[in-house]
Amino acid sequence: MKSDRTHPNLPARLLPCLALAAVLLAYLPGLHGPALLDDVPNLGPIVDWAQGKADNPLLAERKSGPMGRPISLLSFMGNALVSGGTLWPMKLTNVLLHLLTGVALFGLLDRLLRRDARLANHARALAMATSVLWLALPQHVVTVLYTVQRMTVLAALFSVLGLWAYVAARERMQQARAGAVPLLLLMALCAALAALSKESALVFPLLLLIVEWAFFAPPAGSRRPPLARLVILLVGVLPLVAAIGWIAWHPGIVLSGYEGRDFGLAERVYSQLRVLWEYAWSTFFPLERTANVYNDDYALSHGLFDPPVTALALAGWLAVVAGLWFLRRWRTIVGGVLFFFAGHALESTIFPLEIYFVHRNYLPSMGLLLAAVSTLHLLGQRVPRIARHGALLAAGAFACLALATAARAHLWGDMGRLLKHAEINNPTSLRLHTDRLREALEADDFAGAQREIEAAYQVAPSSEKRTARLWNLFSYCRLGVPLAPDVLDSVAAEPATRITLAANLAMMQLQSSVRAGQCPDLDTAELGRILTAWADQSPQAPAHQYLWEARAVAAGMYAHAGQLDTAFALAQRAFLDSGSRFELGVFAFMMAKSANNDAGAAQVLDRLKQTAKSNDDEQAGVIRELQEMP
Repeated sequence: MKSDRTHPNLPARLLPCLALAAVLLAYLPGLHGPALLDDVPNLGPIVDWAQGKADNPLLAERKSGPMGRPISLLSFMGNALVSGGTLWPMKLTNVLLHLLTGVALFGLLDRLLRRDARLANHARALAMATSVLWLALPQHVVTVLYTVQRMTVLAALFSVLGLWAYVAARERMQQARAGAVPLLLLMALCAALAALSKESALVFPLLLLIVEWAFFAPPAGSRRPPLARLVILLVGVLPLVAAIGWIAWHPGIVLSGYEGRDFGLAERVYSQLRVLWEYAWSTFFPLERTANVYNDDYALSHGLFDPPVTALALAGWLAVVAGLWFLRRWRTIVGGVLFFFAGHALESTIFPLEIYFVHRNYLPSMGLLLAAVSTLHLLGQRVPRIARHGALLAAGAFACLALATAARAHLWGDMGRLLKHAEINNPTSLRLHTDRLREALEADDFAGAQREIEAAYQVAPSSEKRTARLWNLFSYCRLGVPLAPDVLDSVAAEPATRITLAANLAMMQLQSSVRAGQCPDLDTAELGRILTAWADQSPQAPAHQYLWEARAVAAGMYAHAGQLDTAFALAQRAFLDSGSRFELGVFAFMMAKSANNDAGAAQVLDRLKQTAKSNDDEQAGVIRELQEMP
C-alpha cells in the first residue's frame, strides 16, 4: 500500500501546473490577432522564403538590428516552414516561450533565494510566487502577442538561463566541487544566444555583477574563489568598461541616430525619467497606456522643468537610490531594484530609440517583482496577519492579474478593438492614424482614408506634416482615384525637415504604387524633384539610410518619367552614400545602361566588383550577368 505522506505535497505540486495553464488560457483570446508595425517588414520576407518566393532572410543585407538577430529569425523560419506563414502559430509559440521563461525564472530564483538567510526557509514558495505573478502581468501582453517581439522574449529567456547556469557554477566554486567550467561555458552560450536574439540582452554582464553582489558576497575576511574573480573580470567588468570606453571614444555611434528623430539626446534622457516610473508603476498597477503600441504620442520632456513632473521624477529616483543605500544590507531587495535598472540600461538611457515601448520592461520587471515579494515576506515576519494570509494574498493577486491579462489578450485578438482602445487612450498618435489609414485603404474606402490623413495631419509634429501629404498622395494612387490638381503641390508646400521613418515608409509605398501602374496621372519627374530637394535640404548626414533611400526612390521616379540621365546620377549617388550596397549598385548599373551611359555603367560595375562579398556565389553570378550585357 502506498504511503500517504506524499499526499499533502500533491496540491503544491499541482499549483505551478495550474498557474501555467491559467496563463495559457488567459492568452488564448489574443492568438488570432493582427500583424502590427514591425511584424510586416520582419515576418513578410520569412513567409515569402517559406513559400519559395524569396531568398533566405538570414542572408538579407537589411538586418533587424546591428547583430541581425539570427536566433529570432531562425525561430520564425521554423514557424513558417511548419505553418506556411499563418500568424496564430507564431503567436502561440510566443506564449509557450513566455511560459518557458517563467519556468526558467523559477529555477533561477529558487537557487538565489536559498542563499538569503532571511528567505531561505521559504525560498521555493517565494520563487514560485514571483515567477507566476510575473507570468501573469498584463503589461506582458504587448510583448507576447506582438509577434515580432519574440525577439524580446527569447533574449530574456536565454539571459535567465545564462544567469541560472552562472549561479549553479558559482555554487560549485564555493563548495570546491568539480563541474563549474562546463556550466560557465553553458552560461557563455546562453548569453551569446540572448544577444543574437536581440541586442537588449547585451546588459547580461551588468546582470551578472548584480547577482554576484547580491547573493555571493564573501564572508568578512575571505575572498572569492580565483575562478569566480576571473569570470567577474572577463564577463562582467571588462565588457562594461570596453563598451563605455568605445561609446566615449566614438560618440557618433549614439549621436548619429538622433538625426532621424524628433528629439535630441537631452530630451530622451529627461523623458526616460518619467517613462521608467510608468514602467515600474504598471508592473503592479496596469496602465491603459501599456495595453497597446500606440505610444508615439508620449509627451517629451524638453528640460528638467518642462514639464515640471520631470523634476519630480528625478527627485523620486534620487529618493529610491537613497533608500537602496539605506537598505543595502537587504541585498535581495536591493538587488531586485538594481536588476530593474540594469535591464533598462540600453533601451531606456542614451540610445536614440523611440521614447516609450512597454516591451522593454519584460526582463527588468523580474527584478521589481522579486524585490516586492521579498519585501512583503519580510514584513510578514514582523506582522503575523500578513504571514497568515500570505498564500491567499498571492493567489488573489495572481487571479486579478490573470483576469486583466485575459482582458488585454481579448483586446489584442481583433484589430478593430485595438484601434478603438487606442482612439480613446492615444488619440494624438500618428501611428494610430497611419494604421487606420491602412485599414481604410484595404477596404477601398477613399473617404475614410481622407479622414484619417486629415486627422494625422492635425496631430503630426512639424517634421511629419509633409509625411501626411505623402500618404495623401499614396491614397489617390492606391485606390485609383484621379489626382486632384493640388495634391502633389501640397507635398512641396510643406517645409522640408529631416526625413523620418514614417516619411521613408511613405516613399516606399509610393514607389510600389508607381511600379504597379497605380498612378498614371502622377507627374513622377516632379515627385522625383521634390524628393531630391528634400534629401538635399535634410540636416542628416549623406550616409543616413533614409537619405540614400530617398534618392533611390527619386531615381526610380525620374526613370519612370524617362529622364534617365538624372535617374542614373541619383542612383549612383545613392549607391555610393549607402556604402556600396549591392542591390543599389545593380540598380545604378541598370539606370546607366538604360541611359546608354557605358562609362557610368563601367564605373558602377568596377565598384561592385571591389565591394562584392568574396564568398557570395549569388553576387558573383549577378556580376557575370552584368558583364555579359551588351
